Amino acid sequence: MNYFNQKILFVVWAFFFLFPVAGFSQYKDSSMNTKHISARKNVLDEQFDYAIVKYAGLLQKEDNTTVRAEYAFALALSKCYDGAIMNLDKILISGKADKTTLFYISQVLKLMEYDELADVFWEKEESFKIWWIYDKYESFLEKYKCLATINTDNLWTALNRANMLVAQKQYIQSIVLYQELVETYPNEYLPYIGFSALWESLGYNTLAIKYLRQGLAVMGNNKTKFDTDGIYQKHLEKLETDNNYESRVFQSHKLKELGGQKEQNSSENGQFERQFAYFGLTYINKTVSMNAKYGFYTSDKTSFSLGFGFSRYDKTNMYTIASSFCGDIGSIFNAGLSLMGQLSKENYGLGLGLVGGLSIPLSDKKSSIDANLAFYYNFKFQSTNSLDFTGTLSIGYTRYF
Repeated sequence: MNYFNQKILFVVWAFFFLFPVAGFSQYKDSSMNTKHISARKNVLDEQFDYAIVKYAGLLQKEDNTTVRAEYAFALALSKCYDGAIMNLDKILISGKADKTTLFYISQVLKLMEYDELADVFWEKEESFKIWWIYDKYESFLEKYKCLATINTDNLWTALNRANMLVAQKQYIQSIVLYQELVETYPNEYLPYIGFSALWESLGYNTLAIKYLRQGLAVMGNNKTKFDTDGIYQKHLEKLETDNNYESRVFQSHKLKELGGQKEQNSSENGQFERQFAYFGLTYINKTVSMNAKYGFYTSDKTSFSLGFGFSRYDKTNMYTIASSFCGDIGSIFNAGLSLMGQLSKENYGLGLGLVGGLSIPLSDKKSSIDANLAFYYNFKFQSTNSLDFTGTLSIGYTRYF
């Protein structure tokens, strides 16, 4: 293969590996058949009833997370809020919620005029866009926003229903119901206490503290009557001094499967940080190399790693150093770029490559088995002036901390 053809092949590989990361990955979990495309077009054309029928038909054939989230959005746009939040809860219960799901949850809550609740799930970031709806979703909010009411029961019946929803992990419905109760019964302390307990169970201590304080304020001079042993006051003090702060349940699916995300308590911008260590074997240059690497997540979908490898081939020690920057595609797949250097006696090589693979979470949810395939375009490989391709296959174990 001549130099010109090699350059063309390298560009083709780059296009097909990197284009999904750049903006098409939101379609990965979706079958994107003709009916799905047509349903999206109906939403964009504001023909929500037609879209709902098509989404429902798709879900009868396959329970797809992307389709269900879009279905909930279409239901909310048609003001069928009960159906919308029930479908969002089904996604959360399935454990398949990702950042795209959180976006649709926020949009449904904004349509219901619960902007503060919506911000708990999603804060707008320009780096993440749902491309098919990106140009219209803000105008939809302005046009179709309508205050919703999902409760018609009295206070005690509604509180029992809210508690039952929490027990069934139907969190969106219970959050909306408690929000309605604290707004409808501002002078009753129990809705505030229940809402506080819900947020605490989800790991949102700031909101748990907020509503517990409000509940105690409503008790006022009757604290000794309603809180005879001072249990609520003591619990508030415990929450305010708790060092295990804001460990949130709602997060991207892959990181949830691998043990959940760790947030910086003192960070001003809330940047995500998670570290990992890897050990495995790599087949390269007709030999097997032992290698290890350390890495960290720069966001909830991108990571950077630096690795070191060693092998012995033809009575010669070979050392490898590689750095990689990868982005997640879906829940277990990833792809990105890698720079690799090799040293063996007087020979050396430097390669720029494309890497892709998958991480399969283990039952402890703090580790995974990883398999990766990489193609490197080598410069002055083995001290020659030739340009060549090198393929590597790796498999190993990753521990997250």
